[in-house]
Amino acid sequence: MKLGFGLELLTRRRKRRGRKRRMRRYRFPSVLSKRYGTLSSDEASAAAHQIKGKAFSAAGASAATSADGIETLHE
Repeated sequence: MKLGFGLELLTRRRKRRGRKRRMRRYRFPSVLSKRYGTLSSDEASAAAHQIKGKAFSAAGASAATSADGIETLHE
């Protein structure tokens, strides 16, 4: 039981460190953002929803149902 608790703490620490590292990295302009610019929050949200919709429709179009009712994805 101690082992599981210890691993959970390590995972939390790793997530926290990763989050801090990403926040530090994205807080300042990068080479790409200087060259291509950035999106506003509203534009980024709209683009993310559009990408998500296209991904789900593509996944749904390539799904096939077998005889036993299990749906699988095909390339």
